[in-house]
Amino acid sequence: METSPLRSRGFLLLWSSYAVATLGGWLQLIAISVWIYERTGSALAVGGSLAVRQLPAAVMGWVGGVLSDRYDRRRVIIGGIIMKAAAALCLLVLGDRALFSVILLVSALSSGGESLTMPARSATVPMVVEKEGVLRANSILYSTDNFVTMVGALAGGMLTSIWGIYRLCAANIACLGISAVLVACIRFRGSLQTGISQASRPRLSVSLRDGTTYLRDHAPAMLLIAVYASWTIGVGMSNVAIVVLPQTTFRSGAAGVGVLYAAVCGGAFLGSFASKPVLRRIPLSRSIPLVIAVCGMADIALGSCRMLWQGAALIFAAGLMDGILTVSTETSLMDTVPVGLLGRVFGVRTGLAMLSAMAGTLAGGIINDRFSSAACMQAAGLIMIGASMIALWQRKRIGELDVTRGVQELK
Repeated sequence: METSPLRSRGFLLLWSSYAVATLGGWLQLIAISVWIYERTGSALAVGGSLAVRQLPAAVMGWVGGVLSDRYDRRRVIIGGIIMKAAAALCLLVLGDRALFSVILLVSALSSGGESLTMPARSATVPMVVEKEGVLRANSILYSTDNFVTMVGALAGGMLTSIWGIYRLCAANIACLGISAVLVACIRFRGSLQTGISQASRPRLSVSLRDGTTYLRDHAPAMLLIAVYASWTIGVGMSNVAIVVLPQTTFRSGAAGVGVLYAAVCGGAFLGSFASKPVLRRIPLSRSIPLVIAVCGMADIALGSCRMLWQGAALIFAAGLMDGILTVSTETSLMDTVPVGLLGRVFGVRTGLAMLSAMAGTLAGGIINDRFSSAACMQAAGLIMIGASMIALWQRKRIGELDVTRGVQELK
C-alpha cells in the first residue's frame, strides 16, 4: 500500500523550502536575462550568459554529489542556498555600477549554488519518505517546481519593467533566507536520522570516482543519464530562443518571455503528475524515446510560429513531455541506485546535464545571431529527435531500469 509523502514532516519541509527558493530564483533569472538582451541586443550574449551559468554548475553538481554522501545533506543544501544569497547580495550592493562581466559572475555563482543543492535534495527524498512513496514524492516536487517556476516567470516578466533587476534580487534573498530555515528543521526518518556516519565516509579522492565507477559498471543507468544529457543539449538551445522570440518574432517584450516560460513550466507541472499513469501503461523502454520525440517535434513546430499564443501552446506540449521524462528518470535511478551512492550518481547526472546545457546555450546563441530563432528551435528539435533514436535503439538496456513493476504494486 502506498504511503503518502505528504504525511512526512521532513518531506513537507523539503518541499516548502524548494518551492520558496525556486520562486525567488526565477524572479531574478528572468530579470537578468531580459536585462542582458535589452542592453546588448545579442542572442549570443544571452546564450553566453546562460552558458557561463552552466560551467560552474556542472562542477558543483559533481562536488555536491560527493558532499551529500559524505556529510549531512541538510548542511549541503544550506551551503548552496548561502552561495545563491551571496550572489544576489553582490548584485544588490553594486546596483547600477554592476558591469556586464559582474552580472555574468553573479549568475555563475548563483547557478553553482543551485547545482550544489540539487544532488543533495534528490538524495534526501528517500531519507524522509518511505520507499513506496518515492515516485509520488518526485511527482510532487517536480510539479511544484514547475508550478512555482510558472508563477515566478510570469511575475518576473511583469515586474522586471516595474521594479527592476535589483528589487527582484532583494526578493530572491528573502526567499532564500526562508528556504534555509525550513531545511534546517528537517529530520530524517528512523535509522537514517544521523545521516552518513563518519566511519562510513570514503576518502574524497575515492568519493569523486565512485559515482562514475558505479555507472560504468551499471550500463542501463549510464545509458539513461547519457540520453537525458543529449536531450538537454536541445533544451539549452531552446532556452535561448525562448528569450529572443518574444523580442523579435512575437513583439511582446519581457512579458512575452514570462508567458513562454510559464507555458513550458505549466506543461511540465501537468507532466509530472502524468508520469505515474504513463508508467503504468507504457514501459520505460518505450516511454522515454516517445516523450523525447514529441518534445522535439513541438520545438520544430515552434520555429514556424508567428503568434505568441501559438508558441505558448507548443512550448506547453514540450514542457508536458519534459515533466514526464524528468520524473521517470529520477524515480528509476532512485529505485535502483543504493542510498549511499545516490548523491554521487545524481552529481554525475547533474554535471553531465549542465555541460550539455552549456553546449546547447552557446550553440543556440550562435544560431540565433547568424540565422534566426526559428532555425535555433528547429535545430533543437532535431537534436532531441536524435536522442530519442538513441533511446529507441538501446530500449532493451533502458528497460532493465523499468519502474513499471514498482508502480503496478502501488495500484
